[in-house]
Amino acid sequence: MKLDLEKKTILVVEDSDLIRKEVRQIFESFGLKVIEASNGVEALKVIEEEKSKLNSDLAAISSDINMPKLDGIKLLEIVRSDSSFSNIRFILLTANKEELLKVAAQCMRADGFFIKPLTKELVEKELKRLFVEKSTDRLDALLKKSI
Repeated sequence: MKLDLEKKTILVVEDSDLIRKEVRQIFESFGLKVIEASNGVEALKVIEEEKSKLNSDLAAISSDINMPKLDGIKLLEIVRSDSSFSNIRFILLTANKEELLKVAAQCMRADGFFIKPLTKELVEKELKRLFVEKSTDRLDALLKKSI
């Protein structure tokens, strides 16, 4: 199934300039518009700006876990506590391979979890799951409610 992401925006939150550039290039290769922030505090400012727009196309946030000022777990917690962001997919990234982090991310309602380094193939698979399969699941849920 083809990914149609050209009208969607993703916020990439990563404190490493080099990794942020790599992640940006991967997401842009799938047609996503990318906004960047170097930590969680900057990300919150961007999110508030997007929230104030009438037709914001912010569809996802990709955030590193370990960052200065405000880490990715706390950013996820803040985003999930605001009902106006309930439709935004949230992907956590980390270089740490501990399974416990993945479980914690799922408990906090992260939509995806990547262990760095990212590959284009892995990202494509996850984007399909997040934007194609989840959209279908939501449509199915809405149809079931209306019956």
